[in-house]
Amino acid sequence: MKTKNNKMIATAVVIILLIIAIIISLVFVFNNRHSAKAYNNKLEEAQKYVSKLDYKKAEAAYLAAIKVSPKKAKAYLGIADVYMSDGKEEKAISILEQGYKNVDSKKDKQEIWNKKNDIKKNHGVINNGGD
Repeated sequence: MKTKNNKMIATAVVIILLIIAIIISLVFVFNNRHSAKAYNNKLEEAQKYVSKLDYKKAEAAYLAAIKVSPKKAKAYLGIADVYMSDGKEEKAISILEQGYKNVDSKKDKQEIWNKKNDIKKNHGVINNGGD
């Protein structure tokens, strides 16, 4: 009788743990989707302000994107361009150094490293592909 009760309790515990694991997984997936959408929205907002040459608002949008997803490189690279367009070379280098520390991807780290070195090498002159 005790063995049967112990088996039932053990089964119930396993079922409860599985349900908890599923709930945690669903919350994690939902949060990741929400974060990705918020990040992309902030990047789009920042680009809108850059196109209007409103660097103050672009900076705020990029910083908000970094706050949402500090491990992604695009916002660091974008805000560095904003700082360079606004003549703030040291701020650009500083934010790129922060990004280099925060991003996980080796490819992203390399892109940030290259941009930082380009800024230092060119002493603040950025080339966005134009003449």
